[in-house]
Amino acid sequence: MRIASLLPSATEVVYALGLGDALVGRSPECDYPPAVTAKPVVSASVFDGTSMGSAEIDATVRRHLESPAGAGSLYHIDLARLRAVKPDLILTQALCDVCAATVDEVQAAAQGLDPAPEVLTLSPSSLDDILEDILVIGERTGRRDRAKALVNELRTRLETVRARVADAGKPRVVCLEWLEPIFNAGHWVPQQVEYAGGREVLGSAGKPSRTVPWDRVIAGTGDFAGHRPRRVRGSPGRSRRQRLPRERERLLQSSRAADRGRRRAPRAPAPPRNPPEGVAGRRRAEADVVARLYTRKGDAGTTGVLGGPRVSKDNLRIRALGDVDEATAAIGLALAFQTDPKVTAILRNAQNTMFTVGAEVGSRPKAKVPRITANHVETLETAREVLDVGEVKEFVMPRGPPNVASLHFARTVVRRAERACVALNARERLNPEVLRYLNRLSSFLFQAAVWVQRQGGQEEHPTYAR
Repeated sequence: MRIASLLPSATEVVYALGLGDALVGRSPECDYPPAVTAKPVVSASVFDGTSMGSAEIDATVRRHLESPAGAGSLYHIDLARLRAVKPDLILTQALCDVCAATVDEVQAAAQGLDPAPEVLTLSPSSLDDILEDILVIGERTGRRDRAKALVNELRTRLETVRARVADAGKPRVVCLEWLEPIFNAGHWVPQQVEYAGGREVLGSAGKPSRTVPWDRVIAGTGDFAGHRPRRVRGSPGRSRRQRLPRERERLLQSSRAADRGRRRAPRAPAPPRNPPEGVAGRRRAEADVVARLYTRKGDAGTTGVLGGPRVSKDNLRIRALGDVDEATAAIGLALAFQTDPKVTAILRNAQNTMFTVGAEVGSRPKAKVPRITANHVETLETAREVLDVGEVKEFVMPRGPPNVASLHFARTVVRRAERACVALNARERLNPEVLRYLNRLSSFLFQAAVWVQRQGGQEEHPTYAR
């Protein structure tokens, strides 16, 4: 299959499903993962906004859309280039008229090709819709099982975040998508804030972004105010920061400070009238800072376990958790050396799943934490099919360039974490899927090391015959 994606999020899904090689065309905004920047660009903005401020861009967009000559899309489809890449499937969206080419223009371009490719239009308005779109893309591209595994993994990550902040306070949050004029953040952004433990006070979940009067921003601003920048039209592969006018920025900061003062007392003691002088004084001040950063509850050699009392740091569960944590970091190290997008996507997914493994291992059985399921194991089995190396009959020496050696190192650390969990399971029953996942992950890392070496055209590992 040959795929053209005119939507950055759809492009990321394509790569997450292992279809990076099938992508033959993209929009200028599709710049992640980095490998996609080598793909042909098949659309462009109708005006250059790289040197404009946000107010000027907004005015230009409005003039274009309101004029009879410019009514329609803000993007132009390069039909000649689209014809050259010969897509079987075009991914686009119908959610935002100023974010990508309109559906009508994409449909017209598709009809101008022979044969005409299928056009898949995405229009999510919530996190659930986004996950459902992943399943739809998987269905249309023959990656149904891979898409199901990805969605399950994403749901697990969402629930992991929600569980970790369940007992925290709910700070008020303002998210802005555009600064001149002010646009609030709609659709799924308020849901993201909610999952992260906050409460978005200007946006409405499932509703489009809209302009908001400045006085409402001031009234609604609470503990956090964030800017979620949109792309600047006409700057392929680039984005630029928008800034508020200085008088508004000062007003926003003073309003937030005043609001914090009304609602709660300062969290840290006021500084002394006469700051400490000399080396001894600086050391006392530094000690005060350290005291606020560290609880010192573990100084006696104990640590907390979710769903149970504090235990010794040499407890079997804590040892296993430490090995899982080290394995997670080792995968991150291996990830830093990889250049192939398929390997990178699989390792990133595995590292995220290891956080769920850690949540299970580091908590008592009845604690409410995300769990490893058969779907996580199936995801690894699918990954092994993607990086197929055939049958390896020799013992392979664990050495080579950094992208290979780091995978071998991660394999050994994961295997150690597996042994620690087996020992813990003999004392306290663990979820059997955790043991299955760790076993599969170590095997996958070995296979990935062999695959990466072969793809790099390097000599085979020195081996010993069995």
